[in-house]
Amino acid sequence: MKKLCPECKTVKDDSEFKDNLCKECTPLPSFEPRVMSEEEKEFERHIDDDYNVINHFYSAKRKHPNIPFYLRDERGNTCEFGWSLIYQYIENCNQ
Repeated sequence: MKKLCPECKTVKDDSEFKDNLCKECTPLPSFEPRVMSEEEKEFERHIDDDYNVINHFYSAKRKHPNIPFYLRDERGNTCEFGWSLIYQYIENCNQ
């Protein structure tokens, strides 16, 4: 069945209409940008920092596969950084 679009005054198939206007004349939904809270920004910064550390570890491990790598946390504790620590981190992120 054919219909007349009141906006552009063209005749089109019924399947090309949405809310009484043809698809070309139907306005796009407006999207408001979402503003992140400070807590969300801080969480994203932590993820970015963690990704950066893992990326450096992976790059260094390809060049020096037998050298141990150590990581110091905010409290000053030092631990050996390796694949097991990365897998624990990923597991905690998925929970």
